[in-house]
Amino acid sequence: GEASTGTDELNAVKYAAKVFMAKNKGFKINVVAVDDQGDPAVAGTVAPGVGSNKKIIGLVGPAYSGATIASLPYYKAGGLVMVSPSATRVSITDPTSPDFGGPVFHRVVGKDDLQGPALAKYATAGVSNAKVFVFDDQSSYAVPLRGYVEAGLKKVAGATLVGGDSVPNTTTDFSPTIAKIKTSGATVVIYTGYYSQGAIFIKQLRDSGSTAIFAGGDGVFNQEYPKLAGAAAEGSRVTGVGGLAGISAALEADYKKQMGASSGVYSVESFDAANLLLNGIKAGKTTRAAM
Repeated sequence: GEASTGTDELNAVKYAAKVFMAKNKGFKINVVAVDDQGDPAVAGTVAPGVGSNKKIIGLVGPAYSGATIASLPYYKAGGLVMVSPSATRVSITDPTSPDFGGPVFHRVVGKDDLQGPALAKYATAGVSNAKVFVFDDQSSYAVPLRGYVEAGLKKVAGATLVGGDSVPNTTTDFSPTIAKIKTSGATVVIYTGYYSQGAIFIKQLRDSGSTAIFAGGDGVFNQEYPKLAGAAAEGSRVTGVGGLAGISAALEADYKKQMGASSGVYSVESFDAANLLLNGIKAGKTTRAAM
């Protein structure tokens, strides 16, 4: 459902490898693509093969927090260094958590204990005595982010948490959630899941006649969201990574020429993550242990 995220990240890694090889003629970099579909269940089936393939000396990813947690036992066992461009769950870098990815897991993206309060503040900006409804998609990313949003709302003057919900990430009929939103009298609705479902939800919310402000986190922050939601997406308040703002026109033009597509939401982070590994290769770190 969120294939665009993986495609954008993969293209950026391939682009980084192309640029690297053009500047360093003595190196041949093979980029191996592995698709976990952002799904922990699928990640647990593809990670063992990657973890045991010693020709793979560095991993950019996984993209999603749930898939990361499911993959970690295999990558830890294989000593495979990981640099995620987009897995934001706090616990993955918390040494006291069972989800802790050290020493192999690293990331080049902010954590949700920063995003949650920012989303709470942005969603309610300019809304007098905001009545807020928050719901998640039951994923390893969305559930803790919801907690940080709700904690952040306590620091927003005049804002009140009036309700919430938790729905499976396979939901296509949001009428029960929309009924709860209407009953709660919410003027702001915050969703902490991903864009594919967010697009379905916002269309149903607007079709119900609700004019509540809709806001989402970086899971919704994707160029596919307005394409899928159409006019219903207008006015959505979405937080996301800042990397896009740092792309020069010249770099973007070269990227489009080389890759045949524009850069996406996590392209900068993926490019940076790949370059960390490529710089390691240039320095002679061509084994997993050295990397």
